[in-house]
Parts: sequence; C-alpha cells; structure tokens
Amino acid sequence: MSYGGVLLLMDRIGVMTGGGHVSCFHDGLIGMFNESAGRYEIFGAIDGYKGANEGSYVQLRQTYLVPHKAGSLLGSTRHRADGELLRTNMQKWDLKALVVMGGDDHLGEAAVLYERFGVPVVGWPKTMDGDLNSRVSLGEHTANSVGIEKLRKGYAHAVTNGKPVFYVMFGRDTDKTSATVGTWGGADIIIPAEHEYRIGDVARMVRDAYERNGDEFPVRINGYKHRKPFAIVAVSEGAQIEELKKHLNPDQIDDYGHPKLNPHRLAVALEEEFRKADPKLPVSFDIITYDMRNADPTPLDARLAEEAGRECVRMIDDGAYGQSAVVTHDLRISRAPLHVVAEKQYMKPTGHMDYKRMATTPYFAEDYGPIYGRQPTKEELVNGLWLPEETSLLVA
Repeated sequence: MSYGGVLLLMDRIGVMTGGGHVSCFHDGLIGMFNESAGRYEIFGAIDGYKGANEGSYVQLRQTYLVPHKAGSLLGSTRHRADGELLRTNMQKWDLKALVVMGGDDHLGEAAVLYERFGVPVVGWPKTMDGDLNSRVSLGEHTANSVGIEKLRKGYAHAVTNGKPVFYVMFGRDTDKTSATVGTWGGADIIIPAEHEYRIGDVARMVRDAYERNGDEFPVRINGYKHRKPFAIVAVSEGAQIEELKKHLNPDQIDDYGHPKLNPHRLAVALEEEFRKADPKLPVSFDIITYDMRNADPTPLDARLAEEAGRECVRMIDDGAYGQSAVVTHDLRISRAPLHVVAEKQYMKPTGHMDYKRMATTPYFAEDYGPIYGRQPTKEELVNGLWLPEETSLLVA
C-alpha cells in the first residue's frame, strides 16, 4: 500500500484452521479481511498447528475465498502446538498475532500458548458438537440443521418399510448434537454419549417406541387402517453401551489422546448387538456425520462466522490477546477469555436430557426453540404435513 508515493508496510497477522472441518471457516476468514480493510496482511498456516509449528505460512488473498463454502483451503489437522517453535516461527514471519480457528482442544491450547509462552493469540470458536462455552459454536447450527432435515425425511423410510432407523451423528463425549437433532428431527429415542447403558435396555426402549408408533399412527387408506410400526433413533457417535466397544480404534490415538471414532463400525456393531438382543427387530442405519460437516453454512452460521472473524481482528487492534470471540445468548458476537470459551460443556448438569427416558426434557426445547423453531408433531412427520416454510427457522 502506498500514500503520496511512499510505500507503507502493513502489519501481518496469522490464522490457522484446526480440528474437524466445519461449514463456515471461509466466512470467518472473509470477516477477517473485511475488518482488516487493508490494514493487515493475512498469512495462513498450512494444516493448523502443524504448519504454525513448522513456519509453513502462505499469504492469503480474499479472492481465494469462496463465500459460504464448507471446509478450509488452508487444510486442518489435529496436531498439537509446540509453543517455542510456534512463537519462533511467528517472529520469523513477523506476525503480530495468530488467530486460532478451532474447538475445545485447539482453543485450550491457544490459552496455554498465551499464558505460558506469551504468544499473542485470539480465538474463533468452532465445533459441531456444541460443547464450547458459547450459546452456539460456529458450524453447529449448520450441522444440526442438516441432521434435523435428515431425520425428518427419514420418516419416509421408517414408515414405508416398518423399521427402526438409526441415524449416527456427532457427539464424541457430549450430547448436545444428538439432543438437538433428535428433538427437532422427531427422534423417538436418543442414544447419548454421557450415560452408559446395556444393549438389552436400549433394545427394549426402541422396541417399545416401535410398537407404540404402530398403534398410534397406522397407515390409513380409504378407511382401511394398516398397522405399520416404526421408530427414529438418534445416536451419538460416542454412544456408551456396555457391550459395544467395537467402534473404538485404540490403536489410532490423536495428539490429544482421543481414540478415533468410526461411525460406520459403530453402526455395524450396533446392528450386530441389536440382532442378538431382539432378532426380530428389522433395524436400519444411516451415518450422517460427513453430511453434517460438508453442508454449506446456514445464513445464521455464515453471519456469526463473519462477525466472529471481524471480532478477532478487533481484538488484535485492542491488544486483547488470550481472548476468544463468543456467541452470546441473543446470538451476537462478544469476547471472553480463551480458557473460559474452551471449557467443555456437558448436557448432564443442565437437566436438558432425561437419561432414563433417553429423550430431552421440555426445558431443552424451551431454551433452544428461538434458534430451531417449532417442533413438528409426530402426526405431521408421519403424514408429511409439516410445511417446508416452517423449516426456514432452521436457517434464519
């Protein structure tokens, strides 16, 4: 940039995308560019903390960024940060600050980078598990909206074929995702990650819902009633079932000590165990995790992501390092300490989940109704009477 023929050097800031990819990384980066307004050059670390450790940065241009496109052109890994190396390479690249776009692990490490190594860092809070200390996390609304639509449409499969249909989704060790998708998607049963069950007890719950739906919602044709039992089941990928550990890959541990979860193996293992517990139950499975990851962001997610990107630049302007953008109760962007935002949030203490009934409590629907809208009734879902315009609340 030049002024009166004099070349003016802009400050440089770094940014990285870490952990599982979400729908709105690019919108967050665009927010950073929009707020920078030519005041900063932005350099992206390739593959998250791995690139930041190695000093693998590339200068970004806003023209590289496709708005409302899921994923990250910078790449993303689950590598841990090396404080000394990262700080040294930031100095080599003359970076004023680093924006960490990540979830609880990556933001937690960002807090350590600031507190222990003095790295000027700010956070942008993303995750689909919804377990950050934020009203919603960036990427969460899109993931849940996709899951809700999948379950609602799944009634066609369940009712037509007379089956319990299981939908495996996110939730490594927390239940907000399966609770939200199950509640607004019309699930009869939610198999959570925060409470352990025996397969026989789960099978009985599913069988009861299956038979009850057959009694209460028979297919009606010209006055003829045809009993067609069915059930919709939302499953956390970290489901705790005593007899079921086959989906864990203890030989594949990431840098944060988490065993890799394989939702496909979970579906196979669940089907095997259900056939043992209830051989006559004709179960079917659908894995929707990557559908939830890869969807273009909802307007709400895109807006929050862009505003959070702007807030990250403002925090750098203010020298407010060690802070993260955060979504407030009224769905606006504010800031809070990194270690506070990164604190993992569980469903169990909230009273939002009834683990005996394997369903959410009315308090949960009241709390998140302003975000996800009215719950369709079972009759509407069975008979296809809920209207597409009602789902517009999911993307408002």
